This record gives sequence, structure tokens and C-alpha cells, in this order.
Amino acid sequence: TPVNRTNPLAKDYVPNLVSVENIQVNSIMQNNLEKLLEDARADGVNLLLESGYIPYEEQIKLYTDTFNSVKEQKGYTNIKAEAETVKVVSKAGESEAQTGLIVSFADGDSSTFLNSKSFFWLEAHAIEYGFVLRYPKNKQDVTSKNYNPQCYRFVGKEYAEKMNISAENSILKLLEEPKDNYHIVFLVKEPSGLLKT
Repeated sequence: TPVNRTNPLAKDYVPNLVSVENIQVNSIMQNNLEKLLEDARADGVNLLLESGYIPYEEQIKLYTDTFNSVKEQKGYTNIKAEAETVKVVSKAGESEAQTGLIVSFADGDSSTFLNSKSFFWLEAHAIEYGFVLRYPKNKQDVTSKNYNPQCYRFVGKEYAEKMNISAENSILKLLEEPKDNYHIVFLVKEPSGLLKT
């Protein structure tokens, strides 16, 4: 079951974490993530890991800060501010970042990620390492989130390749509603197809 509003995580849920370049991530993606970063840099791309695991309490702060900022800057009512905030930041317990399987990237040579070398490299190669773009462009009706070109979800190499063959709508549907033939277990089972180093 995916993590979202209808399937929240417990406040005390913490996955098995490791540190990759001083960012905590779920241990099941460690080898793939390290290899992805290494290969990008070997290709001359200054790809940086910006964020990973976000604990429950930190997610509360992220959500609250974003809500207050949206409300203040736009002059929205609480209801309108909340509707806009959840398009960008999930409430605590409703964020896949708490699983440690979501990572955000940055480009060390550009302050604008979109159209950077890192953006294009990930677009071409992320699937090879088991990562899929979590919040694609023009898919808010499926993901409930605004487009985020920096946010990738680890699903394992085998599943990422199968999703890619099935086209981008299938990627989103599988992340939102996993099917038996692509049984993606979000929290417990280690996906097959991990890269070996």
C-alpha cells in the first residue's frame, strides 16, 4: 500500500537507514543510489543529493512552515492555504519521505535544476538505477502534487524498467495503486534488481 492521506505511516515508523553523502536514506537503495551518483559524476555531471529521509516531527515543521508561508504570501484563508500546501508538501505520516525511499537531487553547477545537466542526466538514466520521477509534469490529477523535477522514488531496477515499458501513466498508477504483477512493497520487502557494487 502506498503512503498517502488514506494510508498514513505511524508516527514512530523509522525505516532501516544509512547515510549516503551525509543524507539519510532507506538502506535498500544504498548501492543503487551510490552507483547513480558515481556514474553521473563520471559522465561530467555535478549531481548532488539534496534530501532523503524526513522523520515525522520534521515533516510537521515542513508542512506548518509551508502552510504559513502560503497563507501569508497569498493572503489565503486557512482552507485555501491548506489546499495549496498539500500540493507541495504532505502532512506528517502521509509523506513517502518518511519511508526513506524518496530522494531529491540538485545540480552543483546550476541554481536552477530544471534544464541543468543533472536534470537531463536523471531523465535519461534514473530508471537504470531503480529510480522513477515521483511527481511528473501535468500529472497532478494522479499524484495530487505539483510537478517536481528533483524528486525521485526508489522502486528497484526491475520495477522501474517494467514501469518504463508501460509508459509514464503506468508509473504513476503503480506508485499510487500497486498491482499484484508489479507487487511493490513500499516499506518491508527489498525489491529485486538492485545493482551490485
